[in-house]
Amino acid sequence: MRFLLLFASTIFVFAAAMTSEVFAERAYNQNADTITAIADTVDAAEIVEDTLSHDTTRLTEADFRRAADSIGCEVAAIKAVVNCEAGPTHKGFWKAGYPIANFDLSVYPKFCRKRGINPSAYKKFYKKQPRGQANVWAKLEAAMQVDRQSAIEGTFWGMFQIGGFNWSKCGCKDIEEFYSRMCKSEGEQLMLFVAFIKTTDLDRHLRSHNWAAFSRSYNGPSYAARGYHTRMAAYFAKYNK
Repeated sequence: MRFLLLFASTIFVFAAAMTSEVFAERAYNQNADTITAIADTVDAAEIVEDTLSHDTTRLTEADFRRAADSIGCEVAAIKAVVNCEAGPTHKGFWKAGYPIANFDLSVYPKFCRKRGINPSAYKKFYKKQPRGQANVWAKLEAAMQVDRQSAIEGTFWGMFQIGGFNWSKCGCKDIEEFYSRMCKSEGEQLMLFVAFIKTTDLDRHLRSHNWAAFSRSYNGPSYAARGYHTRMAAYFAKYNK
């Protein structure tokens, strides 16, 4: 549940994140809202299961197969990534129209500053609140009232936890297209992921099963300490039977 940089400190996170948008993608995993917390929240949420024409449609094996064929990898490789990002439920929404989100309070202020927003405008969002997607979205929507683009860019979205600041790398013409597609369906989230890893040349690591190289770029330089590469390898083995 949630591309991508880990910082030894918050300041280091910002510096590295702006140096490499790919590494910045996973800054969120170092914050209070961990993958485990996100996964637990999603397990408790109602997810609408229906056909691909509906908003929160669950992905089918055929959807995974089409994406894997596009990348040239196994379905298991994609599921290994999902497991690390969203947990074993593989859910991209906590309720209809609302994708799983991690509004990252270490990333959001950076984009506010870039857009000339006074720091005092976002400090109120640092107030500690109970975990859960309802609280995350309440804070996120309040931040959108301050500056919509900064809030979207400072959030990690959906079952693959793609950073909003990577909207152009997902093949979107603008950030609103990115947001709209994230909120539409898990199928759209999957296609945004496929576009992202192709644009950033990470698809080759999925094809070669180089989990360390993939995790280094997708999860940041502290991937090894957090065991991303070993977990992905284990998940791949699980789903590739």
